[in-house]
Amino acid sequence: MKLNARNASSRPIFLLLALGTAGFGQTLKVEAIANPSGATSLQAHWGTAQDGSPLLSWIETLKDGSHTLRYAIRRGAQWSEPRTIATDRHFFRQPAESPSVISFADGSLLAEWVEILPASSEAEYLYVSASKNGIQWTPPVMAHQDRNPVQHALVSMVASGTSRGLLVAYRDHTSQDIRDIGVIRFENGRWLPSKILNPDKWEINACPVNGASAAAKDNRVAIAWYTEAQDAPRTQLVFSSDGGATFGKPVRVSSGNSFGHVSVALDEQGGAFVSWIEEGKGADGVRLLARQVTGAGVAGPVTQVGQGSRRSIGYPRLLHAGSETWIAWGNSGTGKIQTARLTK
Repeated sequence: MKLNARNASSRPIFLLLALGTAGFGQTLKVEAIANPSGATSLQAHWGTAQDGSPLLSWIETLKDGSHTLRYAIRRGAQWSEPRTIATDRHFFRQPAESPSVISFADGSLLAEWVEILPASSEAEYLYVSASKNGIQWTPPVMAHQDRNPVQHALVSMVASGTSRGLLVAYRDHTSQDIRDIGVIRFENGRWLPSKILNPDKWEINACPVNGASAAAKDNRVAIAWYTEAQDAPRTQLVFSSDGGATFGKPVRVSSGNSFGHVSVALDEQGGAFVSWIEEGKGADGVRLLARQVTGAGVAGPVTQVGQGSRRSIGYPRLLHAGSETWIAWGNSGTGKIQTARLTK
């Protein structure tokens, strides 16, 4: 069969696309991996150690009813001994407020968490603690100068991953109660004007308790978020190839009635892994789902990672470290957090 000039010129492009997406249609496999957290653990969060190994942190309830912040590092097929960062603190045990730990090039670590005073209904304060060796930690100090009894919360702390500077994604709040996702960048010694990531125009006179999730490597940025604009609850994703200066069109990630609680992690091919929770069926009517999306916005099959109540699943977290993708979830306070590896 002869090909006309148009077909002939498009054929190599078609072949390249086919080769580039080969295997992408495969459903992700969920491999449960035990972790060293205690029997009553919650608020899991991922970070990476200095060598790039997965670092898992969590809150643990002790026998006397107090709470402690702990972490462990996964190297090869083994977890390190869990170590304590801070104990007997007034941790704010809310799924969206999971503490986090980040590492720096010199091997030092920095932990952050939110505390709420027992006698207060509104005040939330951000605390930090540092360590040079991961064993001894400095006394916790408040990370901000403002001591007013207001909310200082919903923090996302990462070491800068973009070559153009820092990028912050946050849920904006206008005087008309529009709560779309805003983005602001710090470049060349100054904060650039903020901009709305996508004009969803979600109007709600309440706190959504559903923040954006951002991941960055060099100039690649991915941001996932939840919205209920136009009465269509959904999880969305956008990519940037210039450090967040511009973004492409949103990709709808969720397949049904999404509840949000999103997490995103960049993969090695220019795309990303995204997780979220979605309405299911029966008494345990919430499903924890994940899928991979190419940098061109092509979404792979949806994979169910777990199922339960919104309380038991909590606020799942994703991590892509080396060639492995990890997910952690669980926030019941009466059970153990769960971890799994997502493979093809």
